[in-house]
Amino acid sequence: MTLLYYTPRFLDHDTGEHPERPQRLTAIARQLERTGLDQCCERPQWGPVSDERLARVHSLAYASELLAFEQSGGGRAEVDTVVRAGSVEIARL
Repeated sequence: MTLLYYTPRFLDHDTGEHPERPQRLTAIARQLERTGLDQCCERPQWGPVSDERLARVHSLAYASELLAFEQSGGGRAEVDTVVRAGSVEIARL
């Protein structure tokens, strides 16, 4: 069984010209539809990750720092991480 976690909300994470941008997700979704593979996937219901689950892979201090960075205007949190308005909320999905 293949699970597909997708919400149009993911498209709101606009990173500019970074490879991880909305157009990439749109192209993947189109390919899945074109090949019929989207029909082979189960689409579970989910919500934002809880602090308890997030803490299994990231420190909550790091998550707080990213939120503060986002709220101060965002930008590049590091060489390969772009943070824009709403990025933290979308990432928690």
